[in-house]
Amino acid sequence: GQSAEWRLEVVRAGRYELEVDYGCAPAAAGGRLRISAGSAGVELATRPTGTANVFARARAGVLELPAGPLTLRAEVAVAPPVGELMRLNRLRLRRVD
Repeated sequence: GQSAEWRLEVVRAGRYELEVDYGCAPAAAGGRLRISAGSAGVELATRPTGTANVFARARAGVLELPAGPLTLRAEVAVAPPVGELMRLNRLRLRRVD
């Protein structure tokens, strides 16, 4: 049930690649983070990064975003076997077309 939200203003509609920087302890690997914006969404399966305080970058997928105001939401989709899902450090959106 944990989540975080960011309000965005998308200047140009289009496809945006989403990268996530996060830390994940080995015992907590295997959970899933869902990231959505409007009707677009992707899920990222967590992999261990050494500890929750060691961050790694992962490509989460591509979101098709409309122009205008939008809320980007990250939430636990599948809880990990043990402990916290991850320590989310950064999200990056990059236009791909």
